[in-house]
Amino acid sequence: MRIKNILFLEVIFCMILVSGNAFSQQNFGLSCAGNWKGTMHIYSEGLLTDSVPVILEVRQQDDSVFRWKMEYVSKKNPMVKDYHLVYKGGNYYQIDEGYGIKLDSYLFGNRLVSVFETEGILLTSVYERNKDELYFEVTSGTKEKSDAEVQSYHVRFLQNVRFKRD
Repeated sequence: MRIKNILFLEVIFCMILVSGNAFSQQNFGLSCAGNWKGTMHIYSEGLLTDSVPVILEVRQQDDSVFRWKMEYVSKKNPMVKDYHLVYKGGNYYQIDEGYGIKLDSYLFGNRLVSVFETEGILLTSVYERNKDELYFEVTSGTKEKSDAEVQSYHVRFLQNVRFKRD
């Protein structure tokens, strides 16, 4: 019961913080517009296993839609992810990956957060905009076996990149 009370208080605190930020909510995509470069660091079980140059292009397509194109410049496995960031109102966004895949995302101050599950793997994605950089991080984990009230996840992988304007 104590955990539920603490979580309730944290939710109320977050609601108070976010309510004062309503004016800037729609401007997250606009603040990210432009060309960015960085290196993605890929960790497995806490160890750096690879790094890949990444180019991010963010372009406004209309008042509420931004093209979010990320190119992984890898000799082994080059890849382009061409998404859309769609502002839905308040602090609510969706990342439209195409093929009917839309990830709900929520803006808290300068952090856009998505939490989703696929094939039993829980993923958390965060974009954080600060001054002259854009930080991107994805973690993934699997559910631990537990009889406890709180469910833990084993975080196996982390990828992050600190983008600088090109």
